[in-house]
Amino acid sequence: MIMKASLRRQCMDYKQIIGEAWNFTQENKKLIVWYAFIPSTLGTLVGVIYLIYQFFAFKSSPLFEDWQQSFSFLAVKAIYSTAREHFNNLIPLFIILGILALLYFFLPPIAEGAMIQLIARKKNKQDVRTRDGFRYGFATFLPLFNYSWVARSFNFFVIFGEMAFVLRNLGPSAFQTLFPVFILAVFFSIIFGFLFVFTEYHIVIDDRHIAESMAKSAVLAVKHWDVALMVSVLMFLIGIRIILQIIFVLLVPGSVFFLIYFLAASTIPFLGLLAGGAIALVALFLASYLGAVVHVFTTSVWVFTFLELTNTPEVSARAAQPLESIVREE
Repeated sequence: MIMKASLRRQCMDYKQIIGEAWNFTQENKKLIVWYAFIPSTLGTLVGVIYLIYQFFAFKSSPLFEDWQQSFSFLAVKAIYSTAREHFNNLIPLFIILGILALLYFFLPPIAEGAMIQLIARKKNKQDVRTRDGFRYGFATFLPLFNYSWVARSFNFFVIFGEMAFVLRNLGPSAFQTLFPVFILAVFFSIIFGFLFVFTEYHIVIDDRHIAESMAKSAVLAVKHWDVALMVSVLMFLIGIRIILQIIFVLLVPGSVFFLIYFLAASTIPFLGLLAGGAIALVALFLASYLGAVVHVFTTSVWVFTFLELTNTPEVSARAAQPLESIVREE
Protein backbone atom coordinates (compact mmCIF):
# COMPACT_ATOMS: atom_id res chain seq x y z
CA MET A 1 0.00 0.00 0.00
CA ILE A 2 2.76 2.42 0.97
CA MET A 3 4.73 1.64 -2.19
CA LYS A 4 1.69 2.15 -4.44
CA ALA A 5 0.84 5.45 -2.78
CA SER A 6 4.45 6.58 -3.15
CA LEU A 7 4.49 5.67 -6.83
CA ARG A 8 1.25 7.55 -7.41
CA ARG A 9 2.67 10.60 -5.68
CA GLN A 10 5.84 10.48 -7.80
CA CYS A 11 3.75 10.22 -10.95
CA MET A 12 1.68 13.24 -9.90
CA ASP A 13 4.85 15.21 -9.14
CA TYR A 14 6.21 14.30 -12.54
CA LYS A 15 3.09 15.54 -14.29
CA GLN A 16 3.19 18.67 -12.17
CA ILE A 17 6.76 19.41 -13.23
CA ILE A 18 5.83 18.99 -16.90
CA GLY A 19 2.82 21.29 -16.49
CA GLU A 20 4.79 23.91 -14.58
CA ALA A 21 7.54 23.86 -17.19
CA TRP A 22 5.06 24.35 -20.03
CA ASN A 23 3.29 27.20 -18.21
CA PHE A 24 6.68 28.74 -17.44
CA THR A 25 7.62 28.57 -21.13
CA GLN A 26 4.39 30.26 -22.17
CA GLU A 27 4.79 32.99 -19.54
CA ASN A 28 8.44 33.71 -20.35
CA LYS A 29 8.52 34.00 -24.13
CA LYS A 30 11.34 36.53 -23.88
CA LEU A 31 13.62 33.60 -23.09
CA ILE A 32 12.65 32.07 -26.44
CA VAL A 33 13.39 35.25 -28.35
CA TRP A 34 16.56 36.31 -26.51
CA TYR A 35 18.32 33.04 -25.75
CA ALA A 36 16.88 30.24 -27.89
CA PHE A 37 15.79 31.53 -31.29
CA ILE A 38 19.17 32.62 -32.70
CA PRO A 39 21.02 29.44 -31.62
CA SER A 40 18.13 27.41 -33.05
CA THR A 41 18.35 29.34 -36.34
CA LEU A 42 22.09 28.78 -36.59
CA GLY A 43 21.63 25.10 -35.80
CA THR A 44 18.97 24.76 -38.48
CA LEU A 45 21.19 26.45 -41.08
CA VAL A 46 24.06 24.14 -40.22
CA GLY A 47 21.62 21.23 -40.45
CA VAL A 48 20.64 22.33 -43.97
CA ILE A 49 24.28 22.54 -45.05
CA TYR A 50 25.07 19.20 -43.43
CA LEU A 51 22.19 17.39 -45.15
CA ILE A 52 23.06 18.94 -48.52
CA TYR A 53 26.65 17.82 -48.06
CA GLN A 54 25.60 14.27 -47.11
CA PHE A 55 23.27 14.08 -50.13
CA PHE A 56 25.89 15.08 -52.69
CA ALA A 57 28.65 13.16 -50.90
CA PHE A 58 26.61 9.96 -51.25
CA LYS A 59 25.62 10.87 -54.80
CA SER A 60 29.27 11.25 -55.84
CA SER A 61 30.40 8.09 -54.03
CA PRO A 62 30.89 4.66 -55.65
CA LEU A 63 27.59 3.62 -54.08
CA PHE A 64 25.70 5.74 -56.62
CA GLU A 65 27.15 7.77 -59.51
CA ASP A 66 30.88 7.25 -58.71
CA TRP A 67 32.19 10.64 -59.83
CA GLN A 68 35.83 10.89 -60.84
CA GLN A 69 36.38 13.41 -58.04
CA SER A 70 34.62 13.52 -54.70
CA PHE A 71 32.02 16.15 -53.94
CA SER A 72 34.18 17.54 -51.09
CA PHE A 73 37.10 18.10 -53.46
CA LEU A 74 34.90 19.72 -56.11
CA ALA A 75 33.21 21.97 -53.52
CA VAL A 76 36.53 23.14 -52.05
CA LYS A 77 37.93 23.68 -55.54
CA ALA A 78 34.90 25.73 -56.63
CA ILE A 79 34.96 27.85 -53.44
CA TYR A 80 38.70 28.50 -53.80
CA SER A 81 38.40 29.41 -57.48
CA THR A 82 35.47 31.76 -56.86
CA ALA A 83 37.17 33.40 -53.89
CA ARG A 84 40.39 33.96 -55.85
CA GLU A 85 38.65 35.51 -58.84
CA HIS A 86 36.18 37.70 -56.93
CA PHE A 87 37.95 38.20 -53.60
CA ASN A 88 37.28 41.96 -53.29
CA ASN A 89 33.58 41.57 -54.08
CA LEU A 90 33.20 38.69 -51.61
CA ILE A 91 34.84 40.37 -48.61
CA PRO A 92 31.45 41.37 -47.07
CA LEU A 93 30.25 37.77 -47.52
CA PHE A 94 33.38 36.41 -45.84
CA ILE A 95 32.86 38.78 -42.92
CA ILE A 96 29.22 37.69 -42.54
CA LEU A 97 30.18 34.00 -42.71
CA GLY A 98 32.94 34.57 -40.16
CA ILE A 99 30.50 36.26 -37.77
CA LEU A 100 27.97 33.44 -38.21
CA ALA A 101 30.67 30.84 -37.55
CA LEU A 102 31.73 32.61 -34.35
CA LEU A 103 28.11 32.85 -33.22
CA TYR A 104 27.51 29.16 -33.99
CA PHE A 105 30.41 28.03 -31.82
CA PHE A 106 30.32 30.58 -29.00
CA LEU A 107 26.71 31.76 -28.64
CA PRO A 108 25.02 28.45 -27.61
CA PRO A 109 27.04 28.02 -24.36
CA ILE A 110 26.34 31.63 -23.40
CA ALA A 111 22.63 31.27 -24.16
CA GLU A 112 22.44 27.92 -22.35
CA GLY A 113 24.06 29.29 -19.21
CA ALA A 114 21.79 32.33 -19.30
CA MET A 115 18.65 30.21 -19.69
CA ILE A 116 19.54 27.80 -16.90
CA GLN A 117 20.33 30.62 -14.48
CA LEU A 118 17.20 32.62 -15.33
CA ILE A 119 14.91 29.58 -15.16
CA ALA A 120 16.33 28.51 -11.79
CA ARG A 121 16.16 32.03 -10.34
CA LYS A 122 12.63 32.63 -11.60
CA LYS A 123 11.60 29.24 -10.23
CA ASN A 124 12.97 30.32 -6.82
CA LYS A 125 11.00 33.60 -7.02
CA GLN A 126 14.07 35.80 -7.42
CA ASP A 127 13.67 39.23 -8.98
CA VAL A 128 15.72 38.97 -12.18
CA ARG A 129 15.49 40.69 -15.53
CA THR A 130 15.75 38.89 -18.85
CA ARG A 131 18.78 40.88 -19.89
CA ASP A 132 20.61 39.75 -16.75
CA GLY A 133 20.98 36.40 -18.47
CA PHE A 134 23.88 37.69 -20.57
CA ARG A 135 25.87 38.32 -17.40
CA TYR A 136 25.12 34.82 -16.12
CA GLY A 137 25.86 33.31 -19.54
CA PHE A 138 29.29 34.93 -19.85
CA ALA A 139 30.14 33.86 -16.28
CA THR A 140 29.68 30.16 -17.13
CA PHE A 141 30.70 30.30 -20.79
CA LEU A 142 34.12 28.65 -20.55
CA PRO A 143 33.13 25.49 -18.60
CA LEU A 144 29.99 25.01 -20.69
CA PHE A 145 31.97 25.52 -23.90
CA ASN A 146 34.57 22.95 -22.84
CA TYR A 147 31.90 20.49 -21.72
CA SER A 148 30.04 20.87 -25.03
CA TRP A 149 33.10 19.52 -26.84
CA VAL A 150 33.28 16.58 -24.44
CA ALA A 151 29.59 15.84 -24.94
CA ARG A 152 29.94 16.21 -28.71
CA SER A 153 32.24 13.18 -28.78
CA PHE A 154 29.25 11.03 -27.80
CA ASN A 155 26.68 12.85 -29.91
CA PHE A 156 24.49 10.63 -32.07
CA PHE A 157 24.93 12.85 -35.17
CA VAL A 158 28.71 12.62 -34.83
CA ILE A 159 28.39 8.84 -34.81
CA PHE A 160 26.02 9.04 -37.80
CA GLY A 161 28.57 11.13 -39.70
CA GLU A 162 31.28 8.56 -38.98
CA MET A 163 28.99 5.76 -40.17
CA ALA A 164 28.23 7.66 -43.38
CA PHE A 165 31.94 8.32 -43.97
CA VAL A 166 32.82 4.63 -43.62
CA LEU A 167 29.94 3.56 -45.85
CA ARG A 168 30.87 6.05 -48.61
CA ASN A 169 34.64 5.66 -48.61
CA LEU A 170 35.32 2.11 -47.39
CA GLY A 171 32.27 0.38 -48.83
CA PRO A 172 29.44 -1.80 -47.49
CA SER A 173 31.73 -4.66 -46.47
CA ALA A 174 33.83 -2.44 -44.18
CA PHE A 175 30.65 -0.86 -42.86
CA GLN A 176 29.22 -4.29 -42.06
CA THR A 177 32.45 -5.24 -40.29
CA LEU A 178 32.44 -2.05 -38.19
CA PHE A 179 28.70 -2.09 -37.56
CA PRO A 180 29.03 -3.71 -34.08
CA VAL A 181 31.48 -0.94 -33.17
CA PHE A 182 28.93 1.69 -34.20
CA ILE A 183 26.19 -0.05 -32.21
CA LEU A 184 28.48 -0.09 -29.20
CA ALA A 185 29.19 3.63 -29.72
CA VAL A 186 25.45 4.37 -29.82
CA PHE A 187 24.99 2.34 -26.61
CA PHE A 188 27.73 4.29 -24.84
CA SER A 189 26.21 7.50 -26.19
CA ILE A 190 22.92 6.64 -24.47
CA ILE A 191 24.70 5.73 -21.22
CA PHE A 192 26.73 8.93 -21.39
CA GLY A 193 23.59 11.00 -21.92
CA PHE A 194 21.87 9.35 -18.95
CA LEU A 195 24.73 9.60 -16.47
CA PHE A 196 25.77 13.17 -17.28
CA VAL A 197 22.35 14.66 -17.94
CA PHE A 198 22.66 16.94 -14.88
CA THR A 199 26.22 18.10 -15.58
CA GLU A 200 25.31 21.48 -17.07
CA TYR A 201 23.05 22.28 -14.12
CA HIS A 202 25.79 21.50 -11.61
CA ILE A 203 28.12 23.76 -13.60
CA VAL A 204 25.71 26.69 -13.92
CA ILE A 205 23.59 26.55 -10.77
CA ASP A 206 26.12 25.16 -8.29
CA ASP A 207 29.23 26.71 -9.91
CA ARG A 208 31.16 23.41 -10.01
CA HIS A 209 34.08 22.40 -12.21
CA ILE A 210 33.48 20.11 -15.19
CA ALA A 211 34.93 16.91 -13.69
CA GLU A 212 33.17 17.46 -10.37
CA SER A 213 29.89 18.27 -12.14
CA MET A 214 30.11 15.10 -14.24
CA ALA A 215 30.78 13.00 -11.14
CA LYS A 216 27.92 14.59 -9.20
CA SER A 217 25.60 14.17 -12.19
CA ALA A 218 26.41 10.46 -12.43
CA VAL A 219 25.76 9.97 -8.70
CA LEU A 220 22.49 11.91 -8.88
CA ALA A 221 21.30 10.02 -11.98
CA VAL A 222 22.07 6.61 -10.46
CA LYS A 223 20.68 7.49 -7.03
CA HIS A 224 17.40 8.69 -8.58
CA TRP A 225 17.19 6.04 -11.27
CA ASP A 226 13.42 6.54 -11.49
CA VAL A 227 14.23 9.78 -13.29
CA ALA A 228 14.73 7.44 -16.26
CA LEU A 229 11.03 7.92 -16.90
CA MET A 230 11.62 11.63 -17.17
CA VAL A 231 14.59 11.00 -19.43
CA SER A 232 12.47 8.77 -21.66
CA VAL A 233 9.72 11.35 -22.00
CA LEU A 234 12.15 14.15 -22.69
CA MET A 235 14.04 12.07 -25.23
CA PHE A 236 10.71 11.44 -26.92
CA LEU A 237 10.02 15.19 -27.01
CA ILE A 238 13.49 15.91 -28.28
CA GLY A 239 13.01 13.20 -30.88
CA ILE A 240 9.82 14.88 -32.08
CA ARG A 241 11.69 18.17 -32.24
CA ILE A 242 14.48 16.63 -34.30
CA ILE A 243 12.03 14.91 -36.66
CA LEU A 244 10.07 18.12 -37.22
CA GLN A 245 13.24 20.11 -37.74
CA ILE A 246 14.52 17.54 -40.22
CA ILE A 247 11.23 17.81 -42.13
CA PHE A 248 11.57 21.59 -42.25
CA VAL A 249 15.25 21.31 -43.07
CA LEU A 250 14.40 19.06 -46.01
CA LEU A 251 11.67 21.43 -47.13
CA VAL A 252 14.01 24.42 -47.21
CA PRO A 253 16.44 23.26 -49.91
CA GLY A 254 13.81 21.05 -51.52
CA SER A 255 11.37 23.91 -52.05
CA VAL A 256 14.13 26.16 -53.35
CA PHE A 257 15.44 23.63 -55.87
CA PHE A 258 11.95 22.64 -57.01
CA LEU A 259 10.73 26.19 -57.56
CA ILE A 260 13.93 27.30 -59.25
CA TYR A 261 13.80 24.33 -61.60
CA PHE A 262 10.06 24.65 -62.31
CA LEU A 263 10.01 28.39 -62.86
CA ALA A 264 13.32 28.45 -64.70
CA ALA A 265 11.80 25.96 -67.11
CA SER A 266 8.99 28.47 -67.56
CA THR A 267 11.52 31.15 -68.61
CA ILE A 268 11.06 33.16 -65.37
CA PRO A 269 14.13 32.20 -63.31
CA PHE A 270 14.09 35.45 -61.27
CA LEU A 271 10.60 34.69 -60.01
CA GLY A 272 11.75 31.19 -59.14
CA LEU A 273 14.62 32.55 -57.07
CA LEU A 274 12.34 35.04 -55.35
CA ALA A 275 9.61 32.52 -54.52
CA GLY A 276 12.10 29.86 -53.46
CA GLY A 277 13.93 32.31 -51.21
CA ALA A 278 10.69 33.45 -49.57
CA ILE A 279 9.53 29.91 -48.86
CA ALA A 280 12.97 28.97 -47.57
CA LEU A 281 12.95 31.92 -45.13
CA VAL A 282 9.46 31.04 -43.88
CA ALA A 283 10.43 27.39 -43.39
CA LEU A 284 13.64 28.44 -41.63
CA PHE A 285 11.73 30.75 -39.29
CA LEU A 286 9.13 28.11 -38.41
CA ALA A 287 11.73 25.40 -37.81
CA SER A 288 13.89 27.74 -35.70
CA TYR A 289 11.01 29.04 -33.59
CA LEU A 290 9.64 25.56 -32.99
CA GLY A 291 13.07 24.35 -31.94
CA ALA A 292 13.48 27.36 -29.64
CA VAL A 293 10.15 26.74 -27.89
CA VAL A 294 10.89 23.06 -27.32
CA HIS A 295 14.41 23.85 -26.13
CA VAL A 296 13.20 26.32 -23.49
CA PHE A 297 10.51 23.85 -22.41
CA THR A 298 12.85 20.87 -22.06
CA THR A 299 15.45 23.01 -20.28
CA SER A 300 12.77 24.16 -17.86
CA VAL A 301 11.75 20.57 -17.14
CA TRP A 302 15.35 19.57 -16.44
CA VAL A 303 16.03 22.61 -14.25
CA PHE A 304 12.86 22.02 -12.22
CA THR A 305 13.74 18.33 -11.87
CA PHE A 306 17.32 19.15 -10.85
CA LEU A 307 16.17 21.64 -8.21
CA GLU A 308 13.62 19.14 -6.90
CA LEU A 309 16.16 16.33 -6.58
CA THR A 310 18.97 18.40 -5.10
CA ASN A 311 16.73 20.28 -2.65
CA THR A 312 15.46 17.03 -1.13
CA PRO A 313 17.86 15.93 1.66
CA GLU A 314 19.06 12.34 1.57
CA VAL A 315 17.60 10.33 4.47
CA SER A 316 19.97 7.98 6.29
CA ALA A 317 19.00 4.34 6.81
CA ARG A 318 19.17 5.01 10.58
CA ALA A 319 16.56 7.77 10.42
CA ALA A 320 13.04 6.80 11.45
CA GLN A 321 10.16 7.77 9.20
CA PRO A 322 7.73 10.17 10.92
CA LEU A 323 4.53 8.45 12.06
CA GLU A 324 2.30 11.06 10.46
CA SER A 325 3.99 10.42 7.13
CA ILE A 326 3.18 6.70 7.35
CA VAL A 327 -0.44 7.40 8.24
CA ARG A 328 -0.73 9.91 5.38
CA GLU A 329 0.68 7.43 2.86
CA GLU A 330 -1.73 4.72 4.01
